[in-house]
Amino acid sequence: MWGKRNKLELLYGELSAIAIRNRLYADRPELGQGDVDACAMRRRRQSELLAEIARLDPTAVSLSERD
Repeated sequence: MWGKRNKLELLYGELSAIAIRNRLYADRPELGQGDVDACAMRRRRQSELLAEIARLDPTAVSLSERD
């Protein structure tokens, strides 16, 4: 149980970090191709994190409910 809790904390931490980076990039007036690619990678990782969280804790709230 302790390991599962720690894993969930790490996953939520990474999810929060991705959300912060997305907000920072959303405020930029122009994005280069590297920025667009990085955003796509963050979206993919965000989906992976949400799937892993749901697998570990099916009762976990969704990202939209957390914010």
